Formats: sequence, C-alpha cells, structure tokens
Amino acid sequence: MSDLDFTSFRSSSFQQAGMAVQASYDLNLALNAVSQAAIAESRMPLISSIYRCSSSALLSPGAVRILRLLLRVPLLIKLSYFVVLTRFGRRTLYLSGLATMAVVLLIIGGMGFTDSTTAKWVSGALLVFLNLAYNSTLGPVCYTLVAEISSTRLRAKTISLSRVAYQLMNIICGIIVPRQLSPAEWNWGPKSGLFWAGSAILTFCYVWLRVPETRNRSYGELDLLFENHIPAWRFSKT
Repeated sequence: MSDLDFTSFRSSSFQQAGMAVQASYDLNLALNAVSQAAIAESRMPLISSIYRCSSSALLSPGAVRILRLLLRVPLLIKLSYFVVLTRFGRRTLYLSGLATMAVVLLIIGGMGFTDSTTAKWVSGALLVFLNLAYNSTLGPVCYTLVAEISSTRLRAKTISLSRVAYQLMNIICGIIVPRQLSPAEWNWGPKSGLFWAGSAILTFCYVWLRVPETRNRSYGELDLLFENHIPAWRFSKT
C-alpha cells in the first residue's frame, strides 16, 4: 500500500520522467542491486551474478561504478538489520519505514511538477533509496509480525488470509500503476508519488493504531495483552 508496486514499474517511471533509455536501464539495475543488498543473506548467489555482469558491454561506466559501490555493503546491511530488529523492535522499524517512504514519495511527486534534468535524476535516485528503505524495513519485518502477532491455533489460517489479501492488493495495484505512468492513460508520471504518499500515510496511521510491538514478548504474554484489550501503542510499556 505504500510504494512496492510503484517501484515495480521503475524503468517506465524513469522514462516517463524524461530519462533516456540507457540512463533508465542503469538506474533500474542500481535499484535491483540495492534490493539484493537489503536482503543479502538469502540472495548472495544472485548478487555475485550481478557483480560478474557489471563489466558487461550492456552497462555504461557510470552504472558499473554504482554497482560496485552498492555491492560492497550487503552483508553489513543484513547484519545491522538483525541488530536493529532486536534493539528497536518490529513496530518501530515498520513505522519508521512507512514514514521514510511517505516523505520520499512526496518529494518524488513534487519533482513531477518540474521538468529539469536535475529533477529527473533526483527522482530516479530517490526511487533507488525508496526501494532500499522498503527492503530493509517493511519488506522483512512484515513476515516477522504475521508470525508473532497471530494466535498459535489460528496462525496457519492467519498467514494464509494475509497472503491472499497481499496478492489481491497486488492485482489492484498492478491495474492502477501502469495507468498512472502510461502517457496514453492517466499520464501522472512522477506525480504518482503523491498518490502513494497518501497511501503510505494512511497505512502509517493504521499501523500506529493496530499493530503492536512484539519484541521480547512470549506468545503467552501477547495473548494476555490482547485479552485485556491493551492498545497497540502500549504493548511495549505494559
């Protein structure tokens, strides 16, 4: 609901912002590299393949430099994620990720009203950062939350229903986003960021009210907190 499907059409986003095909390709590859860096531990073979291809004639020298810089840090990002998850908790990471993406999407949307070359490259760079923010906060944390918040007896059904809801939203967003970016349809271009910023803000409000902190809590303690109707924002202090 915040930005995942918007960044899924990144090549189209870059080109609709006015970038050349080669430049959009370079940024798209950098964005993929950032995604892999954010979830590096399970994707090291793929990262290595991307790195080996970085000297390919398909890439401009600038793209090669970007890739080599980004791919130096994957393990540090992954290791720091475990530290941050333990230190700050799931709810804090999720909310901070949503807040960060909302701000970035607002900036991208604002850049849509400017036709300068600088604005185009800023929008592209922010999309890369947006993907990093998602894959280092919301992306991995959501799986932890679904497993920890659902009750033991209903966990399988809860996870199944959440996955179905996720796929339904993917279908809806897959219909909306191409129309937002297509010149033959709505032709919003980078201004689409304003729409997704609004979605991220609404999701932030929902998470603040409904998603509790599960860090350092046993399943029994979580059951007691739910049974006593403790507000989500007070779970960590009760």
